[in-house]
Amino acid sequence: MARIVLSRLVQLGFTLLGVFIVLFVITRMSGDPVALLIGPSASTEQIAQLRSAMGFDRPLWAQFTGELLGAMRLDFGVSLRGGQDALTLALGHLAVSLQLVVGALVFAVALAVPVGVVAAVWPRSLLARLLMSVAFIGQAVPIFFSAPLLILLFAVAWHVLPTSGWGTWAHMILPVVALGMVLMAKVARVMRAQMLEVLSQDYIRTARSKGLDGWSIVTVHALRNAMVPTVTVIGADLGQLIGSAVLTESIFAVPGLGHMLLTAALARDYPLLQAGIFLTAVFVVSLNLVVDMLCAMLDPRIRAAGARG
Repeated sequence: MARIVLSRLVQLGFTLLGVFIVLFVITRMSGDPVALLIGPSASTEQIAQLRSAMGFDRPLWAQFTGELLGAMRLDFGVSLRGGQDALTLALGHLAVSLQLVVGALVFAVALAVPVGVVAAVWPRSLLARLLMSVAFIGQAVPIFFSAPLLILLFAVAWHVLPTSGWGTWAHMILPVVALGMVLMAKVARVMRAQMLEVLSQDYIRTARSKGLDGWSIVTVHALRNAMVPTVTVIGADLGQLIGSAVLTESIFAVPGLGHMLLTAALARDYPLLQAGIFLTAVFVVSLNLVVDMLCAMLDPRIRAAGARG
């Protein structure tokens, strides 16, 4: 377990360095933030003074070195638009994104695992076919279609839930469902496939021949072995889930990290953008670390391989 944590920390360091380099190059190619801040009516002298005050008149290598050293100290500077500490501002938005992404993840897994198990235990039943049809549709429908549809149904037509915003459990329901729906559908199909494979194994037939209770076989023996590849699939889709959160936050006006990054990119707010990307990278690697640890807890062979490595 310790080796898994250590390897993820090393990966986090290289990931953050790579992201920082790419981000620095892209932001400097996107245009001059001083021109956006000061407006078209400013004189050349005023633009030069502001550029010098912000350090944009220095050579690119000097800007890169200074910002990299600052990032290593968790000092990303002050937001060009908000005038606040960039990391503090980004952390406030990260708290909202954490609630959204973790809520969507819990929603997806809590629905997908029972659906996959039921569809595998009774594969030819009408219920199993109905559940898998819903899962297929859920995976096929993109968020930019399902999210407005949920708003039209539950907010506009039925007046049950608010259309946008954040702050109460009622505001969380539609964004969480919209974000978690695609992952739920995919995990349900993977769970069904894994359960069908495990239930056909010899040790399951042996357990049945010994007279063990059917549900104990499913929940104790089959489910645990089927969860390892399912958790791996969830870990592989975490990046896509976090990426989809940007669109979800924009549709539902959720003040999360993705919405903040989009606004910062349009405004060329370099400090806020770098702080937000840094937190996103830490978020993704941390979630993948949790997934790796869950896989190690479920499968002793992974722990043994980590100890040997």
